[in-house]
Amino acid sequence: MLGIVFIGLSLPAAQSATISNNSKCLTLGATTKSQGYVFKCELKNTGFFWVRQPAKKVPIEVISATWFKSFSKHGLLTESCQSDGLINLQLIDPISGKVTAEHSLKSTLPDSRLGSLHIDLCNSSLNQDAASNLYLRQQFSSDFSKLVFTSDAQSDGSVHAGYIDLASSKVFDITALTKTTGFSAIVSVDYSPIFNPIDGDFCFLRTGATADSFGGGTGNSDLHCSDLNSKVDSILGNIPSSNSSYISDEFLTSQHGIMVSGDLLVSPDSSTYAFSNSLFGGQVNFDASSPFVSSSSANPLNDQGNSTILNDPFGTGTTTLDGWISDNLLLVELSGFSGIYTVPSSATNLMSADPHDLIPANSAANTHAVLSPDGTQLAFVHTLVNQSDLYTSLASGVGLPVKVKTNFNLHIIGWQ
Repeated sequence: MLGIVFIGLSLPAAQSATISNNSKCLTLGATTKSQGYVFKCELKNTGFFWVRQPAKKVPIEVISATWFKSFSKHGLLTESCQSDGLINLQLIDPISGKVTAEHSLKSTLPDSRLGSLHIDLCNSSLNQDAASNLYLRQQFSSDFSKLVFTSDAQSDGSVHAGYIDLASSKVFDITALTKTTGFSAIVSVDYSPIFNPIDGDFCFLRTGATADSFGGGTGNSDLHCSDLNSKVDSILGNIPSSNSSYISDEFLTSQHGIMVSGDLLVSPDSSTYAFSNSLFGGQVNFDASSPFVSSSSANPLNDQGNSTILNDPFGTGTTTLDGWISDNLLLVELSGFSGIYTVPSSATNLMSADPHDLIPANSAANTHAVLSPDGTQLAFVHTLVNQSDLYTSLASGVGLPVKVKTNFNLHIIGWQ
């Protein structure tokens, strides 16, 4: 913190002082700027003097205009969410366990036009599986230089979506650029914004008065994608809104060229999507992906024609999907059991399948698995009693897992 510095030793009168911008200190409490500093007119023993004020603390979001360059490198992206609304990000080397980059963000930021900007990186309602993790990652642009937000509800009932340029701290309101106008225009609620990792487009869901800002209700949400260079906005499809409490369909991700609503995972060849059917314990559903958009709403929840029931003792557990190892092999976890398993999507039509455990039998809980970009390795959290450690292993299941970090209590967003 800068100390108090008295400026203006050439005094034109006993009750005034002048600084380099020729401003005179004549009124108590007056302020002026000079050479990048703020000066305040204060009363001292010998008269009025300009006093240089301590520099304001730079907001934590822009302490380093290039912090995102480190996060775009290879590593495990993790986060911890604090009770004071602070989001701490770390990039961890998957071999050494060392932190190679870290940064903090606030979950809510003030804005003079929109009220508050909300960053949705710590939504506790989301399951921490692969689709949810993709949603968290895709709220950043591919190089981490931009971060999406949604606004407070405005006076007209609309909710805006846009992004913050982290290098310049400028706010870009995409809703203002894409909303309809005129007699037939509706008040739009824009939610679930992401960056498409394939082409960098800004994509979001837009709903009218029949649904709310979380996608609930009985209406439909249009899927918009805006080219940030040409400013052209396109509607790719339509997703039914849902109030389902069994599967999260309140967020959007982009997977293998298909836009997906909810905790669905699209296979690498884009032909199939999978989701955990919470109505039936230990059951995984597979369905054919639709062009452009796949949605978890409506029929897929009740469709048992393409489901796999995992053989006992796993049939009573809740299944969490972690990723596709190949076009036909899904990585899953089962609550109440310690392993991380693979299940083939070819075992459908209510066929039972024996899950293959990739982790050697042990009494600890092994959870929150994430695949490496090439699909050959996985990182996971190994919890025994009250201690959790970070491990990696080969996705083939060959060899023993390797401990990377002790006392690991972070959430893994993804392996990039």
